[in-house]
Amino acid sequence: MDELLKYAMRNKLTSDSSSNFDVEKLRSMMIEITKWAGQEAETALTQGEINFLGIPISEKLDIYQNAIEQIDVYMKERGLHFIKPDKPSHYDRDIWYEKITRSYHTVMLFARQLGFDPLTFTPLKDSIFKARAYKKSSGKLSWTSDYRRHHLNKYGKQSSLLQDLALTDLWAHNYWNLISEADARVLITQFSALVNKEGIVTRQDIEAAFKGYEWVLNDKRTGWFNNDKFDKYLKEFNDRKDKYQSLGLDGFMQEYEQVYQNLYNRFYQTVVDDKGRSLILFTRPMRPYGVADYSDVVGWEFYFSNNP
Repeated sequence: MDELLKYAMRNKLTSDSSSNFDVEKLRSMMIEITKWAGQEAETALTQGEINFLGIPISEKLDIYQNAIEQIDVYMKERGLHFIKPDKPSHYDRDIWYEKITRSYHTVMLFARQLGFDPLTFTPLKDSIFKARAYKKSSGKLSWTSDYRRHHLNKYGKQSSLLQDLALTDLWAHNYWNLISEADARVLITQFSALVNKEGIVTRQDIEAAFKGYEWVLNDKRTGWFNNDKFDKYLKEFNDRKDKYQSLGLDGFMQEYEQVYQNLYNRFYQTVVDDKGRSLILFTRPMRPYGVADYSDVVGWEFYFSNNP
């Protein structure tokens, strides 16, 4: 482990062709680094070492972040994975239904989509995140909610990566299931481009973004322009976009705590309390205008495997 840390800290993990670390060594290293990062972030907070958003910063945190990124790149270059589901078309149920997985998914997808459903261009309601008790036929008490994590590829349900998912509700989920993976990915890509656009997004910007994919705007059931509240929702979209671009992930969630109390208390607080991982996310430099798909850069497969 000391050897791996030395490579990671010196930016040599991916460039040194003689290095050869197996998955178990990499997992052990990731666990150690996230533990150290959590401890360092707590120290930085205590000592008042924070940026203008109140997020902890320190030279050590930068080193830990860099080490995790180097491990992530190392694994991708060699086709290594922490998770290997037996059946590629089925859920890895132990991972998918874990509370920490559900929490990270819900918070990160909510932020990436600014709390909107990209298919219908409507703000998601906080009520869908509320847990409701129901009794199974066996008499056992269980819990359910009306939010859904939709797989863009219905045959790729083993994936826990954000780029393969969208956040929706029970009702719109039926329509998500009717569109192809290719169309779903175009929808997410173009929606994200609007989120990252500098300045106000207009109706003309939307038309340009979905040129060739006008079904997104004109579908009888889900078309953005067929909603009589489109203008209202566009204003809300721009308001949320501005807040996310200026405040970043943590500030954005704090801003909407009162509007999305179920989401905040049930899922966001769980992510915040998971300091070894969440502080790595929150302390990363913001991408252009504060919006990023964090699944690209911090080894999501590790985060959703056996959690330390």
